[in-house]
Amino acid sequence: MKKALGIDLGDARIGVAASDDLGMLAHPLETIPATKGDPIARILELAASRGAARCAWNCRKLACSSASGRA
Repeated sequence: MKKALGIDLGDARIGVAASDDLGMLAHPLETIPATKGDPIARILELAASRGAARCAWNCRKLACSSASGRA
């Protein structure tokens, strides 16, 4: 099974988790500041270094803000 990263978007921080070798469990990997530097570049670096073939994004904040007008 190919590895994956889980991305949890937040206003201040972006949490990144990586799947295990079997693709069954995710483990915390890193917390990236959302407003400093280039968080997308760091996520791509982590994906490349872990050999991740896919990413799963947590869109909870986006869904809440579009449904109710607030996050």
